[in-house]
Amino acid sequence: LADEFGTPLHVVSAARLQHRCREFTDAFRAHPRRTLACFSYKTNCVAGVLQQLHRAGLGAEVTGGYQLSLALRLGVKPADVVVGGPNKTEEELRRALEAEVGVIVVDSLDELARLEKVAGEVGLTAPVALRICPDVAPRGLNASARSGSRRMHFGLDLKTGEADAAVERAVRSR
Repeated sequence: LADEFGTPLHVVSAARLQHRCREFTDAFRAHPRRTLACFSYKTNCVAGVLQQLHRAGLGAEVTGGYQLSLALRLGVKPADVVVGGPNKTEEELRRALEAEVGVIVVDSLDELARLEKVAGEVGLTAPVALRICPDVAPRGLNASARSGSRRMHFGLDLKTGEADAAVERAVRSR
């Protein structure tokens, strides 16, 4: 294959990939509520690989407008799309709302305010999940892998009451 296609070369077995995905999703079939496993587009944004993952029943976790557009072009049902990533722009939030994605993950009070504003402008209710920073720094990981710690802050802070304030605001809002 390297002789034919050159290097570097990334080869994926569609059958094996789909089989492994189904093994994973089958583990949740007995759960009493609907579950959805989503693949992170920032991990691998190769359309052919993503198509195989979606054929196996995985949804899409996207960050940014390009990834959202790609997921929709690949036929992912909007309800099976999770829009994540910090500091989403008003335009990205608007596109997510208008596409009627399943969930928009909010990382900060500022982002929640932006989402509330945009949802009001387009007259839609935002499906929200709140990303909480648990302030956990697991031992044995290098500093860049500690995404749950205050040092590598992503999400709403529990200790300062930021997370509580976000829950209260989200419950009161559209």
